[in-house]
Amino acid sequence: MIGCSLSQNDIHLVDLLFKAHLERGTEFEIEIIAPRTVGEGIRSNYGFFRALRTLTEIKDNLVPEPEPVNAFQTWLKYKSLALLGARAERTKHVKKVVK
Repeated sequence: MIGCSLSQNDIHLVDLLFKAHLERGTEFEIEIIAPRTVGEGIRSNYGFFRALRTLTEIKDNLVPEPEPVNAFQTWLKYKSLALLGARAERTKHVKKVVK
């Protein structure tokens, strides 16, 4: 996971991702943990990353909320529930996120 907006200020990261993509020879998935509209904007800017997934396209519609106020917290909630299920309530910190 890389925390980045993939804005014009992140051109070095975009270059690195593009070169890694070419070196690997196959596409790798990039998940945009941001509201759907932001993800669509990034997809529009970087169309050469064909396996770019917006928030609601991540693994079996993991996050059903297309425009959450806090996209990372929402993603973390659904990811934790997917991994831990009911056990998330018994954790010390994650339970605060899943409520």
